Amino acid sequence: MRPLVRQGLAGLAGLLVLLTVMSVAPASAAPSPLTVTTDKGRVTGASADGVDRFFGIPYAAPPVGSRRWQPPAPAGAWTATRQATSPSPHCLQFRGDTGAGMSEDCLYLNVYAPSHRTNRPLPVMFWIHGGGFSSGAGETADASRIAEANDVVVVTINYRLGVFGFLDLPGLSKQGAGDYGLLDLEAALRWTQRNIGAFGGDASRVTVGGQSAGGHSVCALLASPPARGLFSGAIIQSGGCPSHTAEQAVARGKKYATAASCSDTSCLRAKPANELLATSGGFVGGVLSGPLPVSGGPELPLPPSEAVRTGKAANVPLLIGHTRDEVRSWSLPFARATKTQYERAVRIEFGAQAGTVLAHYRSASTATRTPGRTPSVICGATAAPSTGSEAASITTSPVRRRVGNRARTSTSSTTRTRPSRAACRPVSTRAPRTAPRCRT
Repeated sequence: MRPLVRQGLAGLAGLLVLLTVMSVAPASAAPSPLTVTTDKGRVTGASADGVDRFFGIPYAAPPVGSRRWQPPAPAGAWTATRQATSPSPHCLQFRGDTGAGMSEDCLYLNVYAPSHRTNRPLPVMFWIHGGGFSSGAGETADASRIAEANDVVVVTINYRLGVFGFLDLPGLSKQGAGDYGLLDLEAALRWTQRNIGAFGGDASRVTVGGQSAGGHSVCALLASPPARGLFSGAIIQSGGCPSHTAEQAVARGKKYATAASCSDTSCLRAKPANELLATSGGFVGGVLSGPLPVSGGPELPLPPSEAVRTGKAANVPLLIGHTRDEVRSWSLPFARATKTQYERAVRIEFGAQAGTVLAHYRSASTATRTPGRTPSVICGATAAPSTGSEAASITTSPVRRRVGNRARTSTSSTTRTRPSRAACRPVSTRAPRTAPRCRT
């Protein structure tokens, strides 16, 4: 491996380890104010415990009214200094921690930077939250510790979720249809390129990272031509490269419109946001049937998996791994499931592929129970169908990944939980060597 690639991967590995210690604990010391100038106006954040924090900075105009299901528009400028000391509302979502409230007006980001300034700009971690593309928010991961301990500037963001971020219908413009959430990420990356220097960050050293659906988003950014040049490294945690085709996305959109009693997009745009959210859970789906990026358009000409496999993704260092307990909690509803309940859930999740899955994975009522092992955990279907989409596709031993025109070596952790269409096994590390696997 070339020295530059080794150095890049070493740096990414360090950031990956640090991401595991992100704390949600509030700052203990009384904050002091500080002001930074962005390209749209001045923002005042707060400094405490060696970290400067700026919350709720708009990176795009509110996607409301006629801007619903449109590419993100530039944020407007402001003249008075904007207070950036409180989290912004989360993007609308059917479930999840919504302590900061929810709103369709949600395209905001947060910046964490070490309080001590140096003459040299610091590397930047651009973090994308998970949640099956249907829940989550940037402020739920407090990046204070990684920023303070390791001289890294961290950006966390909100992006449109569920039906607001991933609806595709014939009446929508070709630009962004089905990929509004992805376009939000790219808009936030452009904001980062323009403004991160004011916070002490180096725009030429931006690493995009994400967990679960955030990891899926990273792979989509690698495959997206409009995102080229916006970042220099990538980390995928418990994520893969899944996507829907335009045909799949439109079929899903039509089904949603019918459920909402609408026959066209003008009807959907006229509906209150809360009513859209209440319809079918606002586009919440199962492990394989939830919202996903849509390929076949300008943002994703190729499915992300194909772009990576054929060397047509961004040529940057890429680190892949997975979290130990990615889907362990999802198995709890099935801990005492009957054979009938188990098989029904598999058929709902996997459709035409259910027979193949059932042939490989016995039901909870017939599998041998092993302490510490949930036998009903199956390849990719580990919760009730309404849980959300987190269909990761991760390998678990050191592999060579081709990114751009070069092969990269990616690291990974021990074999634990990772739903995957390509290769997967039950959750437990104590599963017998003969535990069934599914492969395509």
